[in-house]
Amino acid sequence: MAKCKKQTLFSWQQKEGHAYCARYGRACVTLERSSPGDLPSHKISHGDIVGIFDQGSRPLSKAVPLASAVATRIRPGTIQLAFDTDVPVEVLDGRTLNLALVSSDVTLKRYKEALDMLKGGARNSPASALVGVCFGDSKPRFYEAKSESCARADAIDCTFLANATNQLNEPQQAAVVKALRAADAAVIHGPPGTGKTTTLVSYILEAVYRKQRLLVTAPSNVAVDNLLERLADAGCRSLVRAWQQENIQHFTMDNVVYASDQAELCRDIKKDPAQGCFNMVELIS
Repeated sequence: MAKCKKQTLFSWQQKEGHAYCARYGRACVTLERSSPGDLPSHKISHGDIVGIFDQGSRPLSKAVPLASAVATRIRPGTIQLAFDTDVPVEVLDGRTLNLALVSSDVTLKRYKEALDMLKGGARNSPASALVGVCFGDSKPRFYEAKSESCARADAIDCTFLANATNQLNEPQQAAVVKALRAADAAVIHGPPGTGKTTTLVSYILEAVYRKQRLLVTAPSNVAVDNLLERLADAGCRSLVRAWQQENIQHFTMDNVVYASDQAELCRDIKKDPAQGCFNMVELIS
């Protein structure tokens, strides 16, 4: 179910005449303006849910969209849309279309489905302890910090390894230590401007220096990009952005793979099989 939020004042036609597969296997379509020139001012941005309407649908606030999609790439004269299902034939037949930002309950439905799965089917999973904490069935567990008076085998060495952590104030450092000691979950909270993001960056650096692998999420793409850029500025290099953003292209999976030694070797083999195999022997040895 989609509800129209803001009408766009320009119309579109499909570019290149077909849908193609991209974006983790999702069908994509590129639309271009039906009249020459760049797009006028609009509010559609990367990650927005848009409704696709027939040009004759009026008013859009009461019309049923032909389909809904996610805007994945915005260019001066084109927009790329990704679909969760097959692209409707009405979008592919060359007709002129209107796009409009829409609100959707898809996200809320996915939240509810995830919570139902956690509550009903994860009790015997490796994350069962965390599930119990999330639903209030148990208290979060914390390991002891390793010290002269605590030499337990499961004690955590909380010595700071990142220069950024040494520059934090005492409460921020205490929050990093608490997060390092957490077996299930740790919450860092505070009013705006108290350095929560700075503290989180320091914790991530401490975890990375301990050879841990982390998945970092946030409520918005902007927040994730902010953390990524802060980590890069702090010297962290093993970073991969799971979703393609225009301003952090060099951190996306495609570019990380393309820049790897293995990818370079594959390109060498494609150019010169004999020389490529020689390089492979050198790399292995």
